[in-house]
Amino acid sequence: MKKLKFNKQKIVAVTSSRADYYLLKNLLNFFESSEKFDLYIIVTGSHLLKKFGYTYKDIKDDKYKNIIKLPSFNDKNSSFDIVKNFYKTSEKFSKILNKIRPNLVIVLGDRYEILSVASTTSVFGIPIAHLHGGEVTNGSQDDNYRHAITKLSNIHFVSSLKCKKRVEQLGEDKANIYVVGSFGLDRIKKIKLYTKERLKKIININFKNNNFLINFHPDTESEKKSINQIKEILKALKNFKNTNLFFTYPNADKYNSAIINLIRRFKERNKNCYLFKSLGDKKYFSLINNIDIVIGNSSSGIIEVPYFKKPSINLGDRQKGREQSKSIINSIIKKKLIVKKIKFALSKKFLKKIRNLKNPYEKNNTALNTFKILSKLSLKKYYYKKFVDLK
Repeated sequence: MKKLKFNKQKIVAVTSSRADYYLLKNLLNFFESSEKFDLYIIVTGSHLLKKFGYTYKDIKDDKYKNIIKLPSFNDKNSSFDIVKNFYKTSEKFSKILNKIRPNLVIVLGDRYEILSVASTTSVFGIPIAHLHGGEVTNGSQDDNYRHAITKLSNIHFVSSLKCKKRVEQLGEDKANIYVVGSFGLDRIKKIKLYTKERLKKIININFKNNNFLINFHPDTESEKKSINQIKEILKALKNFKNTNLFFTYPNADKYNSAIINLIRRFKERNKNCYLFKSLGDKKYFSLINNIDIVIGNSSSGIIEVPYFKKPSINLGDRQKGREQSKSIINSIIKKKLIVKKIKFALSKKFLKKIRNLKNPYEKNNTALNTFKILSKLSLKKYYYKKFVDLK
């Protein structure tokens, strides 16, 4: 008996940085292995820049059938350059949409290049599924981009009930909002982490008595403020002897070059300092599993690090407004206070307190449940959106 032929639905997923790729990865794998869908992965943003480790090669190594480069980005980060990148991304992505004519576009998070993609997709009348909407980061322009992407999107997969309520506040229909948990935590559960000995060999390090991971992104308000902040952090870190300092590159935001340059100079003077452009998800999570504290202002410190029962020192206002677990210690960016908070985080009293913490972003089978929901939906009905008033 002959198999019945049917037209596969075309799914476009867009990734613009190392951060959103590892979050998307489990979901992409479900679409890639499904006979019901043809998946197209559009790679743009900092993935294509040598400055940030040219992480396009990591996606290529994962051997997806349809990977399309969308080069629209430069490593300059003034407001003018960001607008220029926004325009180029929109122009080139429109040509991709016109050629593929997908049934759905999947986007994640809050980057301005993702806002460009969402705006273009909306003009084409193609439904958008947005992951990790409804979150709040009051100290960053990303907040504006995220909520704008929510308004352009049709189907929402959020990490918590609070996030769902915020998406409803933006006038979105609650029938189109699904609480599925964090895609990052879902990814961690699917990875077999490296042992400490194996990790030492892979990234060529030796662990010391204490080991800190630092993820710090620029303050998008001003370059001067970003420089002053990283200087205070570096002065604080100099107080800790027999301690390894593992730095990761900041995002491709305004003023990132100033931060990178100062960390490089610090590294030249301190042999206990390491700087990584990109570790990839397996090495990154394996490193977290073997360090003592994560320090910085990254969402990873808020969402994923608590999974490992490790303390996070959350610096400044960039992540202000996000739900937090008990393992997170907030601090203003002043040398003396940072030193005090780090010492507290290392104390037996605090480590005992976080041994059995609950993570508000954790749910089981986040990617699988998202895939199942999208597989069952009739995507044609999402052409028009209605604004739903709060009762």
